[in-house]
Amino acid sequence: MMSGSDADWILLVDGQSFPEHQEQTTDAGQLLHDNQFGEDDKNSNTTRRVLLLLESIAVGDAEAYNRVRRQILNRYIRDDRGLLYGSGQVKVPRFLLNDLTRYWRTVTVDFVYKQRADAGKKWALRNAKLRMSRKLVFTSGLLRCFFCQIDPAAAQARESLIHRNDPTDLLSYLEGELIKTHSVVWQEIREMSHQFQSGLNELFYGEDEALKELMISYGVF
Repeated sequence: MMSGSDADWILLVDGQSFPEHQEQTTDAGQLLHDNQFGEDDKNSNTTRRVLLLLESIAVGDAEAYNRVRRQILNRYIRDDRGLLYGSGQVKVPRFLLNDLTRYWRTVTVDFVYKQRADAGKKWALRNAKLRMSRKLVFTSGLLRCFFCQIDPAAAQARESLIHRNDPTDLLSYLEGELIKTHSVVWQEIREMSHQFQSGLNELFYGEDEALKELMISYGVF
């Protein structure tokens, strides 16, 4: 975290909240699990769910935090029929991957909306976040999905899926992997973002043929 930046927080209520607090809180099941992926799944829900998986830490007792994250991952894995029952040897969790991609597309569109709604205020800051931190969150999730296929540590999980349709090992693997203007300043940020993008291009389209093949097959379409 950079000096002067802030931190977003969310209070997970893994159960019933007090009636007088219901306007300020939403229980974890309704927000992140029961209504996941349906027409009631708003952009804010998608963002919170993805950031909970990819960019969050627990403050204090982590019991509820770990339980909710595992429930969310469980939905992604157990509802992915292609992953569980497909005959192919490639075991990329596409349901999870598609929702991560939806998050990335949502923040890129939301950037334009906020730029118009706020009459261009904070344009440089939001642009820098989109080029760097938001893109890094998506990249982190994208790699976790691809690692399910190419990481030797995930081999047992893939075997469990292929031969026994058992997602438990893959769920545990994913759960472990997720523990994580025109001014001179703007020109520096812009240059940094270009270097970052070049690094991503080299990572996904460079000499690693396995990663390149996965990116071509699953990263866009």
